[in-house]
Amino acid sequence: MCDAKARICVYGSKEIIECLAEFWRKGANMKSIESKAVFIRLIQCMRNETELRSAIDDIDISQLIFGQDIQSNALCQKEHI
Repeated sequence: MCDAKARICVYGSKEIIECLAEFWRKGANMKSIESKAVFIRLIQCMRNETELRSAIDDIDISQLIFGQDIQSNALCQKEHI
């Protein structure tokens, strides 16, 4: 995990680094809805910077990863991300 975080810090955009830092501020776990929403936001930010720019709904990503519908924009509305 340290290696992945270091690479993100070197190659990631400002927005991605801010999302990852916010995820760590929330405890870097998948226990709360809030931290899950930040993780979804991180995934969306990373997708937006690749060739996979097609819009994917947060609830579809959260259903695949967590087995529940979570809307990241509702909880992460420019909380600093």
